[in-house]
Amino acid sequence: METDQKQLITLVNTVLDTIHQQQLQTEQNNQSTLHQASAAQQDRNRLRDMRQRLVQLRTELANSDITQAAFQSYNNELGQIEGQLRQQIRETDNQITTGLQQAVAALAQVQGAMLDSQTYTSMEQMIVDIKTATRELSAQ
Repeated sequence: METDQKQLITLVNTVLDTIHQQQLQTEQNNQSTLHQASAAQQDRNRLRDMRQRLVQLRTELANSDITQAAFQSYNNELGQIEGQLRQQIRETDNQITTGLQQAVAALAQVQGAMLDSQTYTSMEQMIVDIKTATRELSAQ
């Protein structure tokens, strides 16, 4: 009977270890999703800022004569927007690289999900085995 209890404990520990691994994988997936959302929000904010600056520049151009001082101011503003665009290009290039890496990781994740499915099926069978062993122990 003591050996049966040890086997039950081993089965329960196996299920617990598997659940823990699944929790860690889920947390890792959540972190990746949060990172992507944060990058998208930064892109959105940069684009909104550039748009606002260009709309303001357009309004000023439409409502005034271009003086030398105004021309220099507009040129400076356009230089800043150009700098923002360069930054956006760098960020987008980084996102492309990250996206390609994530595509490879996604293929591995699909394979992992397939293994997870098999693991869950195995865990379900282990629970059935534990229930059967528990019934047999209680019948003794």
